[in-house]
Amino acid sequence: MNTRLLLDTIKEKTGIKTDKQLAEEIGVKYGALTNWIARNSFQYEPIIIFLLKKDVDLNSVFKPVLMPDLAKVLIAFRNNDHTNAVGSIIPRLPKSNLEEGLEFDAIQTAGEIEEAYIYVAKYGNLTMLQKFKDTLTGIVAMYREQADEIKKFMK
Repeated sequence: MNTRLLLDTIKEKTGIKTDKQLAEEIGVKYGALTNWIARNSFQYEPIIIFLLKKDVDLNSVFKPVLMPDLAKVLIAFRNNDHTNAVGSIIPRLPKSNLEEGLEFDAIQTAGEIEEAYIYVAKYGNLTMLQKFKDTLTGIVAMYREQADEIKKFMK
């Protein structure tokens, strides 16, 4: 996931000009936001809550960040390019430490999404919760489509 792209997309969708202003709007310290950029990671909960409050379509923000262009992925796979530039859905050679790291990252991300969902359910309203659920359902469907395309390509 490209955190810089995500933050720039959020700024574009909300009319925010600077990272500092974005940090204030999201409700995190500016230092935390710069750490997200440096680590190429972020916390889902404050971002999702902020976007829901601003009535921004979550798919319009997360889809470009979460879903690399399939053509780029397939070309990279054909060229045996396993860089992070094309996302993490390209099959990789088995490496025990890498696999363990990816599994841990997936578990952590799933936990963060679950926490955000519970938070919205607890403190949001029904409309916010339905938007959140619809977005997650859409993201899962997109990943399934991408996986199906890759399976077809690899046959």
